[in-house]
Amino acid sequence: MLRKLLGHIGRTRVERQDEHVIISNYNRHKNGRMDKRALLCYLTAPVVADLAGETINRFSNSGIALSWVQVLNEMGYAVDIIEWNDTNFTPQKTYDLVVFHGGHNFARISQHLRAQPKIIHFLTGSYWRFNNDKEDERRADFKKRHGADTPRDRYIAVSEDPVNEAADGIIVLGNPSMRDTYPSHYKKVITINNASYPDKHFSKNKKDYASARKNFLFFAGSGNIHKGLDLLIDAFQNLDEHLYIVTVLDKPVMKALKKELTRPNIHLAGENTKNKYYLRDPESRQGPWQAPGSRYRSNGPAYSPGRLT
Repeated sequence: MLRKLLGHIGRTRVERQDEHVIISNYNRHKNGRMDKRALLCYLTAPVVADLAGETINRFSNSGIALSWVQVLNEMGYAVDIIEWNDTNFTPQKTYDLVVFHGGHNFARISQHLRAQPKIIHFLTGSYWRFNNDKEDERRADFKKRHGADTPRDRYIAVSEDPVNEAADGIIVLGNPSMRDTYPSHYKKVITINNASYPDKHFSKNKKDYASARKNFLFFAGSGNIHKGLDLLIDAFQNLDEHLYIVTVLDKPVMKALKKELTRPNIHLAGENTKNKYYLRDPESRQGPWQAPGSRYRSNGPAYSPGRLT
């Protein structure tokens, strides 16, 4: 797909430099005069997919990337987009605004910026030092309870303080408690809610609420300990309710929880990938199944969202 898009799409250009993609002059959501220029250091793949006409179903983080470029276009910015960790990119243009995500490429880009653009630091989690401390605490707690070491999975190795210090504003996904993880001298931290695309397949009238009260779905991406899956599994050891797990499984964690996972009320119902799929009733399709538009396959029975809470 990328190969087909390399070159110009209208006035937008997609090119590859080294291992990274660079999108220049994105103006798909032009709303009147565009007399400003922004550099967005975040994600290029969702934008490339959108330019290719693909449907984006995951808001976080693909939809967030698309929302950034749309809003900036509507505010009069033509947008150049690079990866958040592209450390080879050297700015050749004058930007009015630069949006960073983390600290990987801040030093290189900032030293080559012309003029003095406004800087926004966009983050999707807690203050980086707080994040690291709490992850290590959770891993230590897991080892105490289950006797197993686990690797760090969301550890932030590159300091984000230089970007925070230089930023005119810090935008964070989360509520005020997320804001409180940041040092008090960062005055311009703004928290916003995450979002999701509407589910056109869900019907409130068809949901079996009585059954759903006894069945719970854990649906998440990677980072089992980071997201507390081990705590849920431990909690359901003493419950009659059922827990259905759809996630990216961390092998060291699953190995340590091998005994707990044998409980009849805990079900590994599937693996969450970047490909869309729906959970189905067991009677609708037995054995390996594949949802429309997905490359993901499950080798066990599938479960209906109508029976889950």
